[in-house]
Amino acid sequence: MLSLNIGMRTIKTVIAIALTIAVCTLLNVEAPFIATLTAFFCLQSTIVETSEMAIKRGGGTIVGGLFSLIYLTVVPNHLAFIPLGILLIILVCNGIHRNDFIPMAGVVFLVISFNVNGTEGFEPLNYVLMRVAETFLGISIAILVNRFIKPPNPFVALEQMHKSMLMLLEAHIPDEGDIKRVRNIEAFRVKIHEMRLLIQLFHKERNRERYHIDIARHMQLLSLYRTAYSHLYILGELNGSDLEHAMPYHGESLRSIKAEIIETYKGLNELQ
Repeated sequence: MLSLNIGMRTIKTVIAIALTIAVCTLLNVEAPFIATLTAFFCLQSTIVETSEMAIKRGGGTIVGGLFSLIYLTVVPNHLAFIPLGILLIILVCNGIHRNDFIPMAGVVFLVISFNVNGTEGFEPLNYVLMRVAETFLGISIAILVNRFIKPPNPFVALEQMHKSMLMLLEAHIPDEGDIKRVRNIEAFRVKIHEMRLLIQLFHKERNRERYHIDIARHMQLLSLYRTAYSHLYILGELNGSDLEHAMPYHGESLRSIKAEIIETYKGLNELQ
């Protein structure tokens, strides 16, 4: 059945787009395409992700705008130099160790260069500055909307991931009897990897104190999940007598790990 559930991020994205169009109209911007597109991409699930996306798009726009200005000023209407411009953008971004600027820089360079290629009577500097200004307008509106309209609690995703991991462990590590094999052990490993990335992201989150987040406990749980994965992986690779001999040790270790995870998770919830 078709689900029409509309989340807060969707609502805020619509608000950001509407505000961007309204501001562009007030400022007499002819086509607010770049500003609205930037606001759309920059409004992320967390304030940290929004800020990081803003840095990527802002930095990429500056680099792409600079190279498009050079192209339009030095060799306008010579399409053969556009691939060279892309090459230089990649080299410069790699040289400043910001290869995450490359996609946006390339798009801005191509859009500006092709849109005005062959157009008579335009000012390259003014045109490029307007496109860059529109980008930063979209960035600013996305950040303000995400910051002041029901700021997201970025730790909901982490909480949901803990619950998912606990359900998996409960299903495969009974209090008595043999441990059940995890059919898709790779999915368990991927969940652990995703949790590590989330925790790394939340180290940067300024709002974690407001939500009473204890990053150290989350790291402790992550370490326990990794240890549980190692035991489950080994059991999954064994068969016959090897499995029978290894089961008591690994089974006891996994039950101990599960008990520690449950206790640590309870302590985490008490802090929140």
